[in-house]
Amino acid sequence: MPQLWNPHSRAVMMALLDHHHRVCVPRAHSQLSDAVINECTLTFEELRERAGLSGMPGGLGRHLRRVAIWCLAEGFPPLHALAVKSRAGDPGDGYERSPGVPGDWREDVRRAIVFDSYRFQCVARIRGPRRA
Repeated sequence: MPQLWNPHSRAVMMALLDHHHRVCVPRAHSQLSDAVINECTLTFEELRERAGLSGMPGGLGRHLRRVAIWCLAEGFPPLHALAVKSRAGDPGDGYERSPGVPGDWREDVRRAIVFDSYRFQCVARIRGPRRA
Protein backbone atom coordinates (compact mmCIF):
# COMPACT_ATOMS: atom_id res chain seq x y z
CA MET A 1 0.00 0.00 0.00
CA PRO A 2 1.42 3.39 -0.93
CA GLN A 3 2.17 5.89 1.80
CA LEU A 4 -1.15 7.24 3.06
CA TRP A 5 -0.06 10.75 3.96
CA ASN A 6 1.41 12.90 1.23
CA PRO A 7 1.92 16.58 2.14
CA HIS A 8 -1.47 17.71 0.78
CA SER A 9 -3.41 14.87 2.39
CA ARG A 10 -1.63 15.53 5.66
CA ALA A 11 -2.55 19.23 5.42
CA VAL A 12 -6.22 18.34 4.82
CA MET A 13 -6.22 15.93 7.75
CA MET A 14 -4.56 18.42 10.08
CA ALA A 15 -7.06 21.12 9.06
CA LEU A 16 -9.95 18.75 9.82
CA LEU A 17 -8.42 17.76 13.15
CA ASP A 18 -7.82 21.38 14.12
CA HIS A 19 -11.36 22.37 13.17
CA HIS A 20 -12.83 19.40 15.05
CA HIS A 21 -10.81 20.23 18.15
CA ARG A 22 -11.62 23.95 18.14
CA VAL A 23 -15.23 23.89 16.95
CA CYS A 24 -16.81 20.46 17.46
CA VAL A 25 -15.38 19.22 20.75
CA PRO A 26 -16.80 22.13 22.80
CA ARG A 27 -20.26 21.42 21.31
CA ALA A 28 -20.09 17.64 21.41
CA HIS A 29 -22.19 17.24 24.52
CA SER A 30 -24.89 19.71 23.55
CA GLN A 31 -27.94 18.71 21.58
CA LEU A 32 -26.80 18.13 18.01
CA SER A 33 -29.26 20.41 16.29
CA ASP A 34 -28.99 21.32 12.62
CA ALA A 35 -27.40 24.62 13.71
CA VAL A 36 -24.66 22.82 15.66
CA ILE A 37 -24.04 20.46 12.77
CA ASN A 38 -23.78 23.45 10.42
CA GLU A 39 -21.22 25.10 12.74
CA CYS A 40 -19.16 21.91 12.85
CA THR A 41 -18.98 21.36 9.11
CA LEU A 42 -16.57 23.02 6.69
CA THR A 43 -17.25 23.68 3.05
CA PHE A 44 -14.72 22.22 0.63
CA GLU A 45 -13.51 25.75 -0.08
CA GLU A 46 -13.04 26.53 3.63
CA LEU A 47 -11.16 23.27 4.07
CA ARG A 48 -8.92 24.02 1.07
CA GLU A 49 -8.10 27.44 2.56
CA ARG A 50 -7.35 26.07 6.03
CA ALA A 51 -5.17 23.33 4.55
CA GLY A 52 -3.24 25.91 2.51
CA LEU A 53 -4.41 24.43 -0.81
CA SER A 54 -6.45 27.36 -2.14
CA GLY A 55 -4.36 27.88 -5.26
CA MET A 56 -3.80 24.20 -6.00
CA PRO A 57 -5.59 22.60 -8.93
CA GLY A 58 -7.77 19.55 -8.37
CA GLY A 59 -10.33 18.58 -5.80
CA LEU A 60 -10.18 17.25 -2.29
CA GLY A 61 -11.61 13.83 -3.09
CA ARG A 62 -8.39 11.83 -3.00
CA HIS A 63 -7.31 13.54 0.23
CA LEU A 64 -10.68 12.96 1.90
CA ARG A 65 -10.52 9.33 0.78
CA ARG A 66 -7.20 8.99 2.63
CA VAL A 67 -8.84 10.45 5.74
CA ALA A 68 -11.64 7.88 5.33
CA ILE A 69 -9.13 5.03 5.00
CA TRP A 70 -7.32 6.16 8.12
CA CYS A 71 -10.56 6.48 10.13
CA LEU A 72 -11.65 3.01 9.04
CA ALA A 73 -8.27 1.49 9.96
CA GLU A 74 -8.36 3.15 13.38
CA GLY A 75 -12.00 2.25 14.05
CA PHE A 76 -12.94 5.95 14.23
CA PRO A 77 -16.09 7.66 12.94
CA PRO A 78 -15.53 9.23 9.50
CA LEU A 79 -13.90 12.60 10.22
CA HIS A 80 -14.21 13.54 6.54
CA ALA A 81 -18.00 13.76 7.13
CA LEU A 82 -17.28 17.29 8.41
CA ALA A 83 -16.39 18.37 4.85
CA VAL A 84 -19.41 19.45 2.80
CA LYS A 85 -19.87 20.79 -0.69
CA SER A 86 -21.93 23.77 0.49
CA ARG A 87 -23.52 25.28 3.58
CA ALA A 88 -26.66 23.31 2.65
CA GLY A 89 -24.85 20.28 4.11
CA ASP A 90 -24.35 18.17 1.00
CA PRO A 91 -21.35 15.91 1.67
CA GLY A 92 -20.39 15.63 -1.98
CA ASP A 93 -20.81 13.11 -4.76
CA GLY A 94 -18.24 10.53 -3.67
CA TYR A 95 -19.07 10.41 0.04
CA GLU A 96 -21.16 7.23 -0.07
CA ARG A 97 -18.33 5.39 -1.84
CA SER A 98 -15.75 6.28 0.83
CA PRO A 99 -14.20 3.35 2.68
CA GLY A 100 -16.02 2.51 5.89
CA VAL A 101 -18.98 4.79 5.29
CA PRO A 102 -22.37 3.13 5.80
CA GLY A 103 -23.99 5.86 3.69
CA ASP A 104 -26.01 7.84 6.25
CA TRP A 105 -24.16 11.16 6.22
CA ARG A 106 -26.37 12.75 8.92
CA GLU A 107 -25.56 9.92 11.34
CA ASP A 108 -21.87 9.88 10.33
CA VAL A 109 -21.42 13.62 10.92
CA ARG A 110 -23.08 13.35 14.34
CA ARG A 111 -20.75 10.49 15.29
CA ALA A 112 -17.74 12.49 14.08
CA ILE A 113 -18.75 15.59 16.05
CA VAL A 114 -19.12 13.78 19.39
CA PHE A 115 -16.01 11.60 19.00
CA ASP A 116 -13.34 13.18 21.18
CA SER A 117 -10.31 10.98 20.59
CA TYR A 118 -9.15 11.89 17.07
CA ARG A 119 -6.58 14.43 18.13
CA PHE A 120 -5.15 12.58 21.10
CA GLN A 121 -4.61 9.27 19.36
CA CYS A 122 -3.27 10.31 16.01
CA VAL A 123 -1.54 13.66 15.58
CA ALA A 124 2.01 12.32 15.97
CA ARG A 125 1.42 9.52 13.46
CA ILE A 126 -0.07 11.87 10.86
CA ARG A 127 2.51 14.60 11.20
CA GLY A 128 5.24 12.10 10.51
CA PRO A 129 8.75 11.99 11.86
CA ARG A 130 10.28 15.18 13.18
CA ARG A 131 13.36 16.47 11.48
CA ALA A 132 16.37 17.59 13.45
